[in-house]
Formats: sequence, C-alpha cells, structure tokens
Amino acid sequence: MALVPMITFVLVLVATYAVFFKLAAFLFRRTQLGWGHGFALAVLMLFVLYGTQGAMKLVAMQLPVPQIIAPIVSVLVAIAFGGWYLGSQARKADGQRVGWTAGVVITLIGFGLLICVGVVLILAVRLFSGS
Repeated sequence: MALVPMITFVLVLVATYAVFFKLAAFLFRRTQLGWGHGFALAVLMLFVLYGTQGAMKLVAMQLPVPQIIAPIVSVLVAIAFGGWYLGSQARKADGQRVGWTAGVVITLIGFGLLICVGVVLILAVRLFSGS
C-alpha cells in the first residue's frame, strides 16, 4: 500500500514542475512551450536532479568531496540540461526557437518560481500551525 502514496507524490511533483516551467516560459517574453514538452521536461528534470545528486554522493564516498557539492552540482546540471532542452523546444511568438541562453533563463525562472512558492508554503504552514 505504500506504493500508491509514492506514485501520487511523483505525479504531483511532475505536474507541478510542468506547470511552473510552462509559466516560466510564458513570463519570459511570452515564449510558447507545449504541455507535452512541459511534462517531458518535468520528468527529465526529476531524473536529472535525483540522478546527479545520487551520483555525486557516490563520488563523495570515494573522494574527499564536501557533502554540499552534491546538491550544487545537481542543480547546475539541471539548469544546463533545462537550457539545452528548452532552447530547442520553446518557441518565440514568431515560431523561432529561443536558443540555449534563453532556455537557461527560462529554467532559472522556473526554479525561482518553485523556490518562491515553496518558501511561501513553508511560511504559511508555520504561521497557521501556531509554532
């Protein structure tokens, strides 16, 4: 029975990523990103974020690397990957591809939106829980 909550969590996470990356594309010069590409990016980002963080933790076990390096490298790889993917899939209003640099900016906007909403949710929970 523990499988259903885990699958639900992953589906909600993927849907949230897709919505925020689509919103980030819209906020960046009204760039167009299809829902299919938004969900594909969300699934790929999930694999990239968790995969690189896990790989970096394995590297840190073998080499004297600080533990803080794993999440930093994971986010940097995700930003580069998002720039590559969005650069070829997101379109300007005239139908042209946005390019790698704009893809990185859209990815950064998406992560910024995720962080802002996460902080607001954490503060709201703390405020309304009374602690």
